[in-house]
Amino acid sequence: MVYLVSFEPAIIVDLNYGRISKNFDSGILLDVACSPLSKICYNVYDIIESSNTKSGIRVLGLKDSQKGFETMVPLIAPKNANSAYSDTRIWKIDHSHLKLQYTASLITASFVTSSLPYLLGTAMEGKMILIGLGGGSERYDTIIIDACSNNSILPCPSEQFANNNFIELLSKYLMKPSGSLVVNILNLSNDDSHHDMIVAAFRKHFRSCVTIRLKQELNIILTCVLYNLDDLPAKYGNDFAKRFEKIWHYFGFSLESTFQDPILENN
Repeated sequence: MVYLVSFEPAIIVDLNYGRISKNFDSGILLDVACSPLSKICYNVYDIIESSNTKSGIRVLGLKDSQKGFETMVPLIAPKNANSAYSDTRIWKIDHSHLKLQYTASLITASFVTSSLPYLLGTAMEGKMILIGLGGGSERYDTIIIDACSNNSILPCPSEQFANNNFIELLSKYLMKPSGSLVVNILNLSNDDSHHDMIVAAFRKHFRSCVTIRLKQELNIILTCVLYNLDDLPAKYGNDFAKRFEKIWHYFGFSLESTFQDPILENN
């Protein structure tokens, strides 16, 4: 006698959560979170690559817009599991890999000037603040502004971080004389005057500013310092683009042809 037994696929599910929606246009919707201050709501969802069910990303995006996102991180599938038979909410996040070029560019730009050491083999120490974490009487080697709003034309930086009084505060009271400011600019329109206006606002308070345009993303990375970049010691090199590329590869960022030649402007 022969018995035929059919088994359904075993599906790995995290029972701490309820059912998830797979009808979300941009992927698998996990959660909706709203800021009590701005009242802006965000979707948290997982996107699985159609060609690789073991590869996915977790995305944070505005609830009212599925055309873009605020940030994303890659996911790590459990051993012998894929998205068809596994609840992606239990997948671990891969913090060792950056999916966004602009994030890698913000990090790289922080080391291109003399504010943070980048020479290979040297200890890297310095004080850095990412705006949104607060301030105080401290002065910092590097200040990074990656603060955005829901503005449909120029979301980054948000308006309050690009006004004259705030920029003056940064340059006079929060930065060391050798420090650097790195700003993420995102212009969603085809009108360059929008980001030109932001660059001009920062240039009023800094001796030198460099803009770096990304090729695969719309972001522009602005780096400003309180001194003339042409006066850097010879050990740092005189070519900003070469220093940027060298540090980029030093940190293991593997995306090729990421940025266009930086534009340096001295006041």
